[in-house]
Amino acid sequence: INSELSCSGLQEVQFFNVNDFSKVFNLLVKNNEIKEIPDYTFANFSRLEILNLGSNKIESLNLNSFYGLRNLIELYLSYNKINIIKNRSFLGLENLKLLDLK
Repeated sequence: INSELSCSGLQEVQFFNVNDFSKVFNLLVKNNEIKEIPDYTFANFSRLEILNLGSNKIESLNLNSFYGLRNLIELYLSYNKINIIKNRSFLGLENLKLLDLK
């Protein structure tokens, strides 16, 4: 399943205990107004392979921002305002092949 929430004017990215997220492989949440990724936001996205959070207003990455994304292959964070990346923010992303921080 591919899910696109791009250009939706989102200011927060929060997903609440919905089991169907385990079927999502590609999630596009680019071109929004998101400033932060709360810890464990993507914990239920166990099969996610591509996550695009580009062109938002994300300022920092926390230790558990990407918790549970063990199958993630591509992570796009380009064109944000990231100035703080906490130690081990990408811990557990064992299959990550592409990280875009432009």
